[in-house]
Amino acid sequence: MRSKNEGQNRPTAVFCAIQWVLALTLSVLPAVSDEPSPSDLKRQYREAFRSGEKAPRLALVRAAAARGDATGTRLLLEILRRNETTLERTLYRKRAGHGRMIDRIFQRAIDGKRLLSDAENTHLQTVKASLATVDRQIDSIVEVRWQAAEALSKCTQPEARALFLEVARQDRNRFLRNAAVRALGQAGDPDLVPILRRIVADDDEPTLQTAALDTLGRLRAGAAFEEIASALEARHWPVRAAAAAALGAIGDLRAVRILIDRLPEEIGRLRADLDRALGRLTGFEFGGSAALWESWWKVHGSSVNDGSFVRREKTVSNGPQETGITFYGVRSLSNRIIFILDISMSMKYRAGTRFPVSGGPNVIQPVGNRKIDIARAQLKTALLALPEGAEFNIIFYRQGIEVLHPKMVRRTDRNLKRAFEFIDRRRPAGGTNLFDALHRAFNPVEVLDSGTRITDRNYAALADTVYLLSDGEPNYGRLQSSTRMVQEIGRLNRSRKIVVHAIGIGEHNVSFMRGLAEATGGEYAAHE
Repeated sequence: MRSKNEGQNRPTAVFCAIQWVLALTLSVLPAVSDEPSPSDLKRQYREAFRSGEKAPRLALVRAAAARGDATGTRLLLEILRRNETTLERTLYRKRAGHGRMIDRIFQRAIDGKRLLSDAENTHLQTVKASLATVDRQIDSIVEVRWQAAEALSKCTQPEARALFLEVARQDRNRFLRNAAVRALGQAGDPDLVPILRRIVADDDEPTLQTAALDTLGRLRAGAAFEEIASALEARHWPVRAAAAAALGAIGDLRAVRILIDRLPEEIGRLRADLDRALGRLTGFEFGGSAALWESWWKVHGSSVNDGSFVRREKTVSNGPQETGITFYGVRSLSNRIIFILDISMSMKYRAGTRFPVSGGPNVIQPVGNRKIDIARAQLKTALLALPEGAEFNIIFYRQGIEVLHPKMVRRTDRNLKRAFEFIDRRRPAGGTNLFDALHRAFNPVEVLDSGTRITDRNYAALADTVYLLSDGEPNYGRLQSSTRMVQEIGRLNRSRKIVVHAIGIGEHNVSFMRGLAEATGGEYAAHE
């Protein structure tokens, strides 16, 4: 006869048995993944690019990168293949038109020496709102493109890697090849080296050659030494700059004599690049002086050749700078310079310290103690110190930007006179549009989009050095965040190799100015 308790325990035992069977069944079923299926990604892709908004597009990029497989990689490549150049240029034209309208509103008040009227202020707010809409549309193209390119490095599965190698080897889309080369380089893929060597030796696209050289330097690919050394004679200066940096990174002492021999062949900033590469190899720097490096070689050449040379632990500058210009005390050897100067309202105030003007026999002294007075004198003195044959341009920025000339201009008496008149006519007023001024310097006049697809002919229009002067926080422009500005200029500069010397005066944004200089290989200087 069963006890009362035994009858009560039977349901519990049955329940436990069911739980055990269920657990066993679940344990042998395949795990359910949180990542979207290929069909979900296709649907998400259609919806994201139909909307025109940045957020769903970036969510798609993150979802594709999270997979890390061939499906995610193909989607990222498809995003990068999208040809939205026509729309992008249309948006930039609209943006330029809004900028000119804002300038006219402010200029009328400046000319009348008065504040904005209520009607003008209402008009200004309407234009700014329209401009913000255009900026969001531009960002949905530009930022998504950049993030898709950078997300490629997260796709590390073998099938994804095979896709990258194929794209890097022969895809017709050069921007896509560039992105694949850099993504594989970040992953440290050794199978990429033979492809990179062929690109450096045989390809005629300078931005792709620059990407290949950067990646070979990052990988320290000694096997590519001959191809990298040959690139020192490339037609485009950014390729030569990338080659010098790659030789310095690889650390092969055979490069020392090659770099010294190249010094007399270069003029301007490229001498500083060669000097920096020699510094990485030897621990010495001589300010780009070919004569001083030849004297050094007479002492150390034999030990370099027989392999007994030991690099200094800390690089030391051992000689005076070659002739060049100075702007607020920052020297440059460049002969292709763009000067970007702040002429916002705060520049009309008295300078904390009157920084001495120097830089050559033709020093122009300030006519007053305002920040703009000192900036004008510094700029004019620097222009007079430019060597014969040098090219320059000037960009002033407040709420909009004003450019001396659509292209770089040669240093002639006529162009200097025109530049001085341009400098003297500008009066401090309005806000601070720092990013648009920088973006204009990084993009030739022919390029009316973000510049991510710079072509061979545009390289000839580029400066190699920028001096940026700022005395405040940006409150106009497509980007105003310090982090975003440094990030986007850094992206553009991967192919351009422009050095930015950032000079802050007064209460400027120290983290941005220092970060920008560090990101581009320039100097940061601060003055009151």
